[in-house]
Amino acid sequence: MFIFFINKKSTVKDLRWRKRKRIKVLFWLNFVLFILAILINILFLNLDASIIDNKASLIAYDYQEVLLDDLSNVTDKFSGKNIIFVLLESVSAEQIGYYGNERNVTPNINRLAEKSIVFRNAYSTASHSEYAQPGLLSSRYMFTSDIRTDLGDLKSPRKFLWDSFSDDGYTTGYFSSQDDRWQEMNKYIDFRNLDEYSYSMSDGKNDYGSGFSKKDYDHKTTDLALDWLNKTIDNKNPFFLYLNFQSTHRPYAKPKSYDYYGTARELDEHDNSMRYVDEQFGKIVKFLKENNLSEDTVIAITSDHGHELKGRHGGGGHGLTIYNNVLLVPAIIYLPGVDPHNAISKVSHIDFIPTLIDLFNYKIPDEFQGDIMKFNRSIYFVTQSHKYKIGMVDKNIKVIIDMNDKQIEVYNLKEDPFELNNINSKKYNPQILKLLFWKFCQVDYYNKEKWSKEIIDRCSKHNNFKI
Repeated sequence: MFIFFINKKSTVKDLRWRKRKRIKVLFWLNFVLFILAILINILFLNLDASIIDNKASLIAYDYQEVLLDDLSNVTDKFSGKNIIFVLLESVSAEQIGYYGNERNVTPNINRLAEKSIVFRNAYSTASHSEYAQPGLLSSRYMFTSDIRTDLGDLKSPRKFLWDSFSDDGYTTGYFSSQDDRWQEMNKYIDFRNLDEYSYSMSDGKNDYGSGFSKKDYDHKTTDLALDWLNKTIDNKNPFFLYLNFQSTHRPYAKPKSYDYYGTARELDEHDNSMRYVDEQFGKIVKFLKENNLSEDTVIAITSDHGHELKGRHGGGGHGLTIYNNVLLVPAIIYLPGVDPHNAISKVSHIDFIPTLIDLFNYKIPDEFQGDIMKFNRSIYFVTQSHKYKIGMVDKNIKVIIDMNDKQIEVYNLKEDPFELNNINSKKYNPQILKLLFWKFCQVDYYNKEKWSKEIIDRCSKHNNFKI
């Protein structure tokens, strides 16, 4: 039974009228709130987008940077030790067994990682080789123009990893399966301090590919490097060896005997090639052991950038996005006699080479933009200019700006490591401004004669320009 209590002065008709009135009031109140929410959202979007074009508001802010304590236990310097630097191609950190790949694709790299300093959150400076590879080797951001620039046209002063070792009396060798004529890489690289400079097509021959993308099989590159090592170890001087493997890039060329996981998916093909590359690395490790050089040789392994294989952000590949799955790369440094350590601090490729050189107590070239790895050093990265995106990780906040579409993405990497929930709002304008200031300094630096002293000083500090 339902009982209605009705005011004596009210009639049923009055109650119905009042009910309809309340419904109308609620309807219009909700409508006004809905319109207000849209206006606020538009205001925020317009504000965030307008920042991109507002150079007058570019204000840099700085955190205190302190030396990375992950290296604080490394008290010895390694001057006089040999060094081998291995650069992988298109290998995300998650594709290495030690970083989490459940397939046993990298047993040799895993064994080295178990006794090394392993950086769990190492970022490339770009998601494509044209910027990432030379930028790593010269510790410079290749992003210096709003339009795509061939490497041979870049006017930036530069030194390379091997220069510091050559200057200190090392015998230096460079062996790559890549055709270094690609994107004029051979015009950017200064190979005068290399005693041996060998790449695909340097002898007029190649195993696969066409145009300026002709490549050699990685086992042939390894054999050339081993022949050089055999001749070099009899010298009194220590050696520097650079190795660049290419099989983990499409079309995943390798002997068919390495098709362990089939070829149904690109992930399978990549893992097949990774297994093949790991075996080549194993040959180098075996050589060191057989010649009693393991405890006299520092080994560094990283990749120029990663590769999208798990479809988190649509499709596969690299170079078109700057999400973590194409930026986070393996970064492993084996230091004989130093206890193994997993470093979880976020670090950048821009600082990888300077840190390595400092471990040998050699001078870090003034031409480097990078420095010894530090806490609170913001990390910057870009895509290719035809898909013009810039990005930054600042502590746990990641910002991505599409400079063509003027869209902004913001992610909290601690709460959203796969970058699935864009939380962009006015709250993150300081980080957006900091990223835009970096972009301003990078692109306009070579016109700095037009800058005020204040801008020069701030950009020099912000981007570590020394020249």
